[in-house]
Amino acid sequence: MVDQDLPRGLQANAAAALGLSLGAQEEGLCGPAVTDRAGGVHGGITRVNLPVLAASGEQLRELYRRARESADLRALGFSSLAQRSRDYETYRTAMEGTDPGALGFSGICLWGPPGAVNALAGSLKTLK
Repeated sequence: MVDQDLPRGLQANAAAALGLSLGAQEEGLCGPAVTDRAGGVHGGITRVNLPVLAASGEQLRELYRRARESADLRALGFSSLAQRSRDYETYRTAMEGTDPGALGFSGICLWGPPGAVNALAGSLKTLK
């Protein structure tokens, strides 16, 4: 889910960052490389459906909070702080001094059983 009020480029950046984060934490999401008829190799792609949904900043904050309280879900957040940071050290240092309740999100990724994800995010619209 990405903040529906962000410019398209920042929405795309948030979705890409969350996809990389999820892939790094969840083994087996991408399939192995495949070969075409001429022998050309094509890198593996995702094995799962990853819709990009739109939500307000407040909805993202609330969904993130609720998902973090759930035993069934994992929530990855791409904070506006992360999106503004120009390098990882700046991000790490800034995050260490930030109260969790003050975080705003450019996007979040919910991962878990489809029923649990749908219970929280099923009413959101696809990003258009």
